[in-house]
Amino acid sequence: MQKKVGVFYFSGTGNTEIIVNALGNELIKSGNKIEIIRIEDILKDNVYFDVNSYDLIGICYPIHAFNAPGIVFDFIKKLPRVKDKYTFIIKNAGSNFLKGGSTTIIKNKLIAKGYDLFNESLILMPSNIFTKYPDELSKQLYLTSIKKVNRVVREILNGKMRRQKNSAMLTLFTRIVSFFEGIGAPLFGKDLKVNDNCASCNKCVKNCPRGNIRMEGLKVKFGMRCMACLRCIYRCPQGSIKPTLFKFAVFKDGYNLQGIIDNPEIKGEYITRDSNGKYKEFYNYIFNED
Repeated sequence: MQKKVGVFYFSGTGNTEIIVNALGNELIKSGNKIEIIRIEDILKDNVYFDVNSYDLIGICYPIHAFNAPGIVFDFIKKLPRVKDKYTFIIKNAGSNFLKGGSTTIIKNKLIAKGYDLFNESLILMPSNIFTKYPDELSKQLYLTSIKKVNRVVREILNGKMRRQKNSAMLTLFTRIVSFFEGIGAPLFGKDLKVNDNCASCNKCVKNCPRGNIRMEGLKVKFGMRCMACLRCIYRCPQGSIKPTLFKFAVFKDGYNLQGIIDNPEIKGEYITRDSNGKYKEFYNYIFNED
C-alpha cells in the first residue's frame, strides 16, 4: 500500500541532508510518495504543509550537545495538535557515545501534541567538529549509513517499533549539557571573525538558519542567536569565517563530505574485521546488520 511521508529536517553542514535524500530515494523506489521540507523554511513561513495529509511524519536532525538542536524544538512548537500521527526520528552524530543523548525531551514534546513516536534511529556520520576522521573512514561511514537508512525505510513502512531506552541519568545529563550549549552557542557566534578574503557575497547571511548574520555596508556582523551549526564557516566560498577563541573546534581545511563521496579514489574500506585502535568504536556499527 502506497504511503505519503512528510520528512522535516535540519542540516547544518550537510550530513543530515545526505541522509534525508537517501531516505527519500529509498521511499520512492518502494513506491511511496515523499515531501521533504527544511525546518528553517517552515520557521521563516516560506513553506506551507498539512500534517494531516501524511501517513507518516519523519523528523531528522544532527545531534547538538546530546540533544536535538533548538531549531527543531522551535519547529515542534509550531506543529499543530493531531491524534496518534505515526512519527519517526532519525538523528545523526559522529559517535554513538551515550547513544547521542536522551530522546526523552523531544519525545515528550511530540507525544504531548499527539504524535506517536514509534521508531527512533541513530545514524553515524563523519564528525564535523573537534576531530576530523580520515577520508576513508568518512566514506565508509557514509556507505554504511545508506544501508542503515534502507533498514529504517523497511521498518517505518512495516510499522516496526524501535524506541531508544533513556535512563533518568541520561536524560538529566542531556538537559544539563543542552543548557550550557544554549549559553555557549551564542558566544561561539560572537567569536566568529571575517578575514580580508571576504567578497561580501552575502551567502552567509542567506544561509544562516537563525538569521543571525547581517551585512552592515560591506562588513559581516554576527548577532547572539547562533546555534553553532557551522554552516557559515564550512560553506563560505572564500573560507573567510573563522572563530578566534574556539578555533580548535573547527577543521582548518573545511568540511566537505560530498566531495569525499564523489571521489572514486576513496574506497571507504578503512575499518576491517581485524581492526583495532582509535576508531574501533565503529566496528559494531559497520558490521552489525541491525
